[in-house]
Amino acid sequence: MSVVAACSLLEGILIGADCRVTFRQPGREDIFVDNCLKLFEIGGSSAIGFVGFVPLASQMLRTMLSQMPNHRTDPVSLHDWLPRLFRYEFSKFSQTPKAQISFLVGSTIPSHGNIIERQAVVDLVNYMFFSKDRKIKSGWFDAKIIGLLNTPQDAELIGIQAPRNLLYRLDSPDFIPRRYMPLKFVAIGSGEKLKEKIASIREMIFAAHVGNYHMEAMWLCTAMESFLKEVDEQTVGGLFPMMKLEWGRVMRLGQNSKGYFPGGYDIRLEPMEDGSWVQKNLVTGKEIFLIPPWEIEEPSRSMKFDDFRYGMFG
Repeated sequence: MSVVAACSLLEGILIGADCRVTFRQPGREDIFVDNCLKLFEIGGSSAIGFVGFVPLASQMLRTMLSQMPNHRTDPVSLHDWLPRLFRYEFSKFSQTPKAQISFLVGSTIPSHGNIIERQAVVDLVNYMFFSKDRKIKSGWFDAKIIGLLNTPQDAELIGIQAPRNLLYRLDSPDFIPRRYMPLKFVAIGSGEKLKEKIASIREMIFAAHVGNYHMEAMWLCTAMESFLKEVDEQTVGGLFPMMKLEWGRVMRLGQNSKGYFPGGYDIRLEPMEDGSWVQKNLVTGKEIFLIPPWEIEEPSRSMKFDDFRYGMFG
């Protein structure tokens, strides 16, 4: 299985994915390989991640990429075109047993202002100040949150001066878009427990550092690491490539973690100039590059990266 998660922020969208592929054959142990890129930039202002049957996802994504030069790739056009394309491609596999497959797509639209549901702001503030389930009690929040709360109480929607977020999931077999508004989050794949982790620190992702992609990504990564620690889901692993979508552009975000105790670690995920990613353990010298799913071949043994299953919260 896989995990792809996204948060629709006040200013932009944050999306991340794991990078493990599981190979299964009767009569032998599962083989785990941590070199699969599951998150792709499309159209210059959008990103797409996938979970599910890797050969099918590979075929669908390759077809999408090959046809993109002949299609408009602005966010609205992608929202209209991708469901039709994926339904058609999925139907070609009618003679093949199909596992479920899902995509998560995010875009920002600079020509339109972002729209916030006021009730979502109220729910977030109530959680920040009154919930007994909070994992962090920092009391720190961005003034923009209070500014939104000070709008008229009878307002259902609030417009802000930031590009419009467009975050949605597409699930087989119909691939009907299901949209997520700002201050909402979604996880697909082995993600139910991950959604609980994101919910438990959502004020740090959404309200503590609005627009600071380093901090926003750090807290989403914290939730994903904590998820791995708790569930120990072996089919999810490797580090977490992330992208921040804002102002009609896509930023690829690296990751690093250090441990200073005896036998500590220095693990990094770095985006390269050619569009690739590399996972590095600077203590052991181990490196694993991420490659598109259609380039992955079954190895003779597992190739796990050091996907340390630490987390700030159990």
